[in-house]
Amino acid sequence: MERVSEKSEGRGGFGATIKRTLDTLAVISVLAVLTGAALTAAGVSWRARAYVSIVSTLFDVIFAYEFIARSATRERPFPWLYGLSSVLPLLAVSGPFIAGWLMADVSATAVRGFWLGPAPLGGLSTLAALRLLRVIRPFQGNYERNLSSKDSARKLAASIGLAVVLVGSLASDAFLLPSMARAAAYNRNSTASALAAIDDMDDLKSAASAAGALAVRSGGVIVIPATVQLSPSDYARVSSGTLELWLPTRDERRARGVLEAVAALASLAAALAFALANSVNVNVSQGVQDGVRRAPGSQATSRRLRSRYNKAEASFHDRPKDVPAGTEELAGILGKR
Repeated sequence: MERVSEKSEGRGGFGATIKRTLDTLAVISVLAVLTGAALTAAGVSWRARAYVSIVSTLFDVIFAYEFIARSATRERPFPWLYGLSSVLPLLAVSGPFIAGWLMADVSATAVRGFWLGPAPLGGLSTLAALRLLRVIRPFQGNYERNLSSKDSARKLAASIGLAVVLVGSLASDAFLLPSMARAAAYNRNSTASALAAIDDMDDLKSAASAAGALAVRSGGVIVIPATVQLSPSDYARVSSGTLELWLPTRDERRARGVLEAVAALASLAAALAFALANSVNVNVSQGVQDGVRRAPGSQATSRRLRSRYNKAEASFHDRPKDVPAGTEELAGILGKR
């Protein structure tokens, strides 16, 4: 049980209000992640998605400050969940994004999206998924109060599973494992290599248009100019020799948005299932205890059992003590006169 929260909840004062407020904000922050993923899957503009990223950054700052405050009080058990879900996303994702935004560097990898950056920077985008851990905060207190050895084993198993999934996602987006990001990067590089082998400008222009290129420059000469205003995450730039190629990333971006939305929905569903299961367990346990206390004759039975135990204990202590046998007793036992 959390030491600070226990005291504040027991008094029902200002501390309990702050805790409830932060727990509510934690759920809202997960809903913000879901909203941003849904907007990405719908293909909305980069600017609208950037505002959602700013909101997520503000949540990261709030919860990182809370984690620092809890750590400063040497709270036990250590609030590792608060650090994972706030500090890491703030340092690895939100911090670089805000820095690029404030400096108007729209070409920065953090602004465009880490998944469009080179390896291993692409793996940093996975750390943003740690925000989803906040959804279990409102139910963590009840869970700690009813923690058993079996639940501790399940908690350890869940932590190991989370670590495996996180490491696997990092390796995937860092191009260390086969993944959607690695396949998309391979296709773009293959397209650039194939187009770089074309010497004729007209043939290059036709082939690049067929490949869906947004803009092409070869040897410093613009072959296909950009005809529309491109947002930072709308394209990926690849090169091969003297050829520079700007390819669209719309389909890949929308696919990632769908995956992020599914992950956010899954986390909300898992938290809801966890809360319901924990509530059922608590109610059943309480009901069993109440049933035992209120069962007809239970108090009389308990009194009879205690009376029998007390009589048995008294008879045990009142029995004659063993003493060494005398000569006459030995003669009687051995049958001698």
